[in-house]
Amino acid sequence: MDDNKTPTGPENDQSKLSRILVVAVRVINKFLSLAIMALVGSIIVMTLAIYAAGLDPENMPENLSDYPENLRYVGYVGVAGMLALLFGALINSLIIIASLPLNRREARRQATVDPQKQMEARIARLKSALEDSANLIEELRHELVIQDDVLRKIQADADQAKKIAELDQQQAGAVRDLVAHVTEQVQSRYARRSKREQMTYFFIGLGISIPLGLLVNFLSRS
Repeated sequence: MDDNKTPTGPENDQSKLSRILVVAVRVINKFLSLAIMALVGSIIVMTLAIYAAGLDPENMPENLSDYPENLRYVGYVGVAGMLALLFGALINSLIIIASLPLNRREARRQATVDPQKQMEARIARLKSALEDSANLIEELRHELVIQDDVLRKIQADADQAKKIAELDQQQAGAVRDLVAHVTEQVQSRYARRSKREQMTYFFIGLGISIPLGLLVNFLSRS
């Protein structure tokens, strides 16, 4: 049994009625849109013409012969423009109605396409999409590997810099200890030397002062 045959009976009538309603709505919508545009355009043109003629919109003459000659011509132009738009809406509606058989023929042609070919086309598109996804995943994996290598190199450089910094700190501590030890030794030697010099000066002074004292006593007695 063919699944693509045209529906008959009530289903066919319902399908035709639906298409007719859709076309009718489109025609009415287009016609009303252009009609409203024509009406609004005519009102705008008439209003501008009234103000240009110096008339008061609230106190307009009742007879057409009382209007200025140029204003009557403007009114005719506005009415002619509105009629032209309405005529255009009618032509557009007729074009929509005339294109209905073509649309129905195109819909019937699409409906008679082999489902197997449609399925094969969908499978081909799906396969192409999967291949693209696989290629993208492979590129992302390669990029992640590169980033991982870069991160490892950065981590290794950071560890090396940390070791160098620790070694520098140890060397700096050793230098500080050496400087402190040398300074302490120099200060100790200087203190001992200063003490020896002070004792030497003391004994020299004592050795000189005693003979001088005896000499002074001897001279004072004689």
